[in-house]
Amino acid sequence: MSCNRDNVTWQAPDGTWSIGFWRFEYTLDPEHKDFDHEWSTEYYDDAFWFCSTGHYSPEAAMDAYRKEEPNPVTTYIVRPWTDAGAEKAIARYEALAAKFKAENGPNTSIPCP
Repeated sequence: MSCNRDNVTWQAPDGTWSIGFWRFEYTLDPEHKDFDHEWSTEYYDDAFWFCSTGHYSPEAAMDAYRKEEPNPVTTYIVRPWTDAGAEKAIARYEALAAKFKAENGPNTSIPCP
């Protein structure tokens, strides 16, 4: 069974690929009758709950996530370094990845709530 989680995949200045899944919170109590672990969510673009860096392709970055969560539904953004105007967004993703790694260790995830 797949599970949708918002994420971004980007190419770092060194040419490697990284993936980050955005931090989220549930919008309903898990005991609520209408709770759905996949869709009762609100995403925040200020931190990742999973991040993996240094991959040779976008697919390899996604494969790192699949080791944790076997059936992701989608990647919302794939940004190659060569995209016009991508530098600012990629610099932000790189900073978020560095923060994640400093707090959690390399290529680890925070358990999904």
